[in-house]
Amino acid sequence: MLGTERDLVEARRRVEDTRRRTAGAPGRHVLPALGEALGHLSALLVERPEHHDELTEVEAELVDVCRQLAGVDAAQWRAALATALYRQALTLGVLGWRSRALEPARESVELTRLLVRDEGEGRLPALAASLTCLGNQLAELGRHEEALALMREAVGVRGGVAGARRGPSSPQDEAELASAESDLGIKLGEMGRRQEAATVLGRALERYEALRPAGAAALPHWVTVFALVRELTALGRAEEARPLMGWAAAQYRELARTQPDMMALFVETLRRYGWSMTEDGRLAPAEAVQGPVDPAVRDRVRRRSEQGLALASAGEYGPAHGAAQDAVDLCRQALEAGAGRHMSIELARCLHNLALVAAWSGRRAEALTAVDEAVRLYRGAVAHDPDVVRPLLASSLDSLGTRLATLGRHPAALAAAEESAALHRRLDQAEPGMHQSELARVLNNLGIRLTDNDRHEDSLRIAREVVDLYRQSLRTGRQDGPEATLGLVHALANLALRLARTGRDEEILAPTMEAVRLLTEQSGTHPRSDDAALAESLGRLGDRLIRGGHRGPGRSVTRTAQQLRRRPPPADFE
Repeated sequence: MLGTERDLVEARRRVEDTRRRTAGAPGRHVLPALGEALGHLSALLVERPEHHDELTEVEAELVDVCRQLAGVDAAQWRAALATALYRQALTLGVLGWRSRALEPARESVELTRLLVRDEGEGRLPALAASLTCLGNQLAELGRHEEALALMREAVGVRGGVAGARRGPSSPQDEAELASAESDLGIKLGEMGRRQEAATVLGRALERYEALRPAGAAALPHWVTVFALVRELTALGRAEEARPLMGWAAAQYRELARTQPDMMALFVETLRRYGWSMTEDGRLAPAEAVQGPVDPAVRDRVRRRSEQGLALASAGEYGPAHGAAQDAVDLCRQALEAGAGRHMSIELARCLHNLALVAAWSGRRAEALTAVDEAVRLYRGAVAHDPDVVRPLLASSLDSLGTRLATLGRHPAALAAAEESAALHRRLDQAEPGMHQSELARVLNNLGIRLTDNDRHEDSLRIAREVVDLYRQSLRTGRQDGPEATLGLVHALANLALRLARTGRDEEILAPTMEAVRLLTEQSGTHPRSDDAALAESLGRLGDRLIRGGHRGPGRSVTRTAQQLRRRPPPADFE
C-alpha cells in the first residue's frame, strides 16, 4: 500500500536519526536498527518512480549495512544480505542500469543457493525470484542464452515448490509459478522465439485464469495477457488475440478503479521509459500522446552540443562545458513543455556529449552521471527506434565503461564494455564493414577492461582481434587519416602489453616497434587521443625490452614515451 507523504518524511527522519546513532556508537550493535529503517524507507520509495534515484542510494546503503552484519554473523544476516542485493538489482534493472544491476543480482543468486543448501526448500521461492532477476539483467545485456537457462531454472524451482506440497498447490505457489512462466515467455518473445513464447505464456495465463476466484493479483495477469497478445499477433494469429485484447482493455479500466495506486505506479514507470497507456488499456509510444519536436529547438540544441565538442577538441574546456550544458538544458525544457520521445533521444545524445566534454576537462564524477543517464534514456527508446538508437546505446555504453573504470569500478566497467561490444558486433554483422573501425575501438577498450579484471588470456585474444580489425580497415580504405593510424598505434601497444602480461616476451618486440614507427610518422595526436596512457604503455614496454636484451629498440621506445609526456596532457580523454 502506498504510504502517505507524512510516512515518507517520518521514514527519512528515522533513517537520519539512526545514522547519527550508528556514527557515534562503538561496534555494530546499532546497525540492525539502521538496516530496519533503511528497509522501511526503501519500501516507501519503491512505489514512487519520481524518487527512484533516492531509492538507489538507500538500497546501496542497505546492502552495505547488511554486508557488515553478515561479516560478523553470516548465519543470522546472510538472508538479509541476499534480499537487499535482490532488491537493489531489481531497482537498478527497472531504471535501465543493467550493467550495475548484474553484480548484485549474481551475488544474490549465489547467496540464496547457499541458503537453500543450508536451510532447505523454504528458501526455494527466493532462489526462483533471484534467478529470474539475474536472467532479466543478462538478457538486457545481450546474453540471452545465459538468461534463458536461468529463467528455465526459475520455472523448474517454482514448479518443484508447488509439486512438493501435500495435496493441491496453494494459490500463492500457483501465482508464483505463473509469474515465473510469464517472465520466461516474455523473454522468449524478446529473443524472437515466438511460438515457444506463446506456448509458455498460454500456460501462465491458464494458471492465472484458474486463480481468479482465489483473488490472485490482477496486474501480473493483465501483463501476461498483453504479452500473449503481442506474440499471437506476431505469429499471425490475430483472431486468437482479439478477445484477449478486449479483456485486457476492460481489465485495465477495472484496475484503474480498484488498484489505482498500483496502476499509477505501472503507468508512471512506463512513461519514464518511453511508453504511454491509452484509455482503452493499450500500450503506445509516449510520443503518440505528446507533442512533436520543434525543428528550431532541435537545431539549436544540436548546434550548441556540437559547438561544445568542437571547443573541447580545441582545448577550450570552459566554454565547451557551457555549450554542452546549454544543449542539455534546452532538451529538458522542451521535454517539460511536452516534447515527445525523439527529444528524449536528443537529450541522451546531448548528455553523452556533455559526458565527453566533462571527461576531457577532468570532471570525472560529472562525466559518469551524464553518461549513465544517457544510457538509461537510450535503453528506454531502443524498442521504439532500434535502427537509430542501438548504435547510440552501444557508443554510450562504451563511454560508460571508460568512466566507471576511471573511478576504479572495474566489474561494472567490464559489464558495460561487454554489452557495448556485443551490440557493436551485431551492428557489424548487419552491415559488414560499415562499423568495423568503431568495433575495433570498442573491442580495444574491452581488452583494457578485461585486464583490469585480471582476465589476461581473454584480453590477449581481444587485443589480437583489434589489431587485425584496424589493419583490415586501413587496408580496405574504410578508415584512413591520423585517427585511424593512432587507433592502430594504441591497439599495437595494448597487444604488446597483453603479450608481456601473459609471459610471451619473445613476441613483444614486433608490435611495439611498429607502434613507435607509426607514431613517429604522425605530426601530432588528435586532441582526444590519450597521450598519457600511450606514453605510460610505451614506457613500460621500453623498460621490458631493455631488460630482455633489446637495448637499442628499448631506448628508442623509451624516448618516444618521453616525447609524448612532454606534450600538454589532456585530462581523462576517451
